[in-house]
Amino acid sequence: MNSMALTFILGLDEMVFHVLTSAPVKHMMSNLAEYPLFNYEELENHPDEVLMGHYEEKELNRNWSKVLLTLCPRRPHNINNAASPYFQVLHNELRRGK
Repeated sequence: MNSMALTFILGLDEMVFHVLTSAPVKHMMSNLAEYPLFNYEELENHPDEVLMGHYEEKELNRNWSKVLLTLCPRRPHNINNAASPYFQVLHNELRRGK
């Protein structure tokens, strides 16, 4: 009985897709090009120390100030004027890299 329920649950997304999508969407989905996946073969020959250094350099040292500037706009539109100086100070500190 449990395998029957598992089969139903695993196939539920495909059933919803076939019932709720239109013919043009089904056609587009069936003709999508394959997306190339990340190739790990070139990294398998490197020692762990080199891979960790690469990870720390590329992934951990992102420029998070740009992300925060996107989240905290320079001129917030929906905030009253009392809060605006706070966001201006925050914006200036993020631009300086603090």
